[in-house]
Amino acid sequence: MTPAAPPATRTAAIGLALLATLASAAPPARAQDSVLTEQDRTPRAKTLGITGLLVGGALGYGFGATQKPPAYSIAVGAALLGGLAGYFVGRQYDELHAAQFHGVRPIAPRTSEAELEGDPTALAVHDDLIAVGGNEGVQLFSSGGGSLLPTGTRAGGLLGISTVEITPRTGWLTIGAENGLYIFPPRRGRGVLVNPGSVAAVIATSGRIFSASGDRVIVTPVGADSAQPWPNTDLGAPVRALAIDTARAIIWAATDKQLIALQAIGDSLVRLGAAAIDGGARRVTVQGDIAAVAVGERGVRIFDVSDPRRPLALKTWTVARFAYDVSLDGKRMFVAAGPEGVYVADFHGKNLVTIGLARGLGFASAIVSRDGYTYLLDRRTNTLRRLASDF
Repeated sequence: MTPAAPPATRTAAIGLALLATLASAAPPARAQDSVLTEQDRTPRAKTLGITGLLVGGALGYGFGATQKPPAYSIAVGAALLGGLAGYFVGRQYDELHAAQFHGVRPIAPRTSEAELEGDPTALAVHDDLIAVGGNEGVQLFSSGGGSLLPTGTRAGGLLGISTVEITPRTGWLTIGAENGLYIFPPRRGRGVLVNPGSVAAVIATSGRIFSASGDRVIVTPVGADSAQPWPNTDLGAPVRALAIDTARAIIWAATDKQLIALQAIGDSLVRLGAAAIDGGARRVTVQGDIAAVAVGERGVRIFDVSDPRRPLALKTWTVARFAYDVSLDGKRMFVAAGPEGVYVADFHGKNLVTIGLARGLGFASAIVSRDGYTYLLDRRTNTLRRLASDF
């Protein structure tokens, strides 16, 4: 007959069995997804708690074995202390993680990248041409062939660039600066000042340029060669952002208080309707029947603009601490959130679900989506980034 184990040995065996059970409860390691990371993140409180149990138990077991008689029960006490310490340290990590990601899943989409000179401030994309404005002028890139290839620099020495635009099909470069609106011919040639005064936003068709200067939206023909009093519409408040719905020939202007629909008829702009924004507008983008307005610390306002005469507020997205810019592509919304990176949300009918936050994209200050790709400026590393919108 085998003699019964001493009480201390039985206690140690129970403790070590508990450690083995907890260790086996840890989820198996997963291979990283090539696009999304930490899809099933295990709380640090759990992983560090288990680690603390194991380390504490092992140290306590080793110490207890040296006692005479052996005091293996020390392993249990040491394991419990180690587990508690690991749990509380892990909980602090989890709280920090929650603060960084607002409870949103971390994502890491693949990107193509190009280094930028100086301090980039403005971004425009049309077809396969990308323009980045900043204190080094406007840097141009081609997105053909799956990579971002530098093709030259225009407007070197022009100070205070706030916005850039590329005219569709014709390729004229339009630059808004602190002292006026400049137009540069395609590929090469000197620019011309066509509108004096600070410019906050600019958009264009193949034949006309619409710029925001003070309370006015000014209409200037592409290829203008001098400054003169061009046709304009006074909206009664500083215009912060512009967007264009080319399918319906509608210009959307955002002030600090309203989203306003304007119809381009000849050289004139006719006011159709408006909706309250209730926040300081920074950027506006339109896709189909949806308009989105980035309003800084108030998030993003979403509107139904199927009837430009009666735009309707749908919802306000407030996950980011500060929305610098916003873009739409298909069923997705991308929000440039400065130091937080880029938030990605999906439209499901009229519902908007935030699916992730890409912190690894740096300080996202400007964002544009075109033809299945999303482009952004990372001002932390002075980098132009491109990612597939439907990653």
